[in-house]
Amino acid sequence: MRHYTECSSKFRQRMGQQVNFFSKRVISKMNDSAYSRARSDKEIDARISQLRQQREKIMCNLTCFKKELTAYESKTKDCCSSNMIRKT
Repeated sequence: MRHYTECSSKFRQRMGQQVNFFSKRVISKMNDSAYSRARSDKEIDARISQLRQQREKIMCNLTCFKKELTAYESKTKDCCSSNMIRKT
């Protein structure tokens, strides 16, 4: 009976060490994935910011183009400018 108790305690001790080892590995993997997820979130945020800046530039250019187009049409209404603009 004593031999059984010793083996049992050694087995439990060894199993506890393995459980600790595997739980540390799992925690390490979770931390690694959390780090990579945080890094990718930062990359995504940077890309979103970049796209917003590009959108602002495009909208500004579009606004300027509309103003120029309106000015051009108002100057050349008598020359059928709307037909010329559609062709180009």
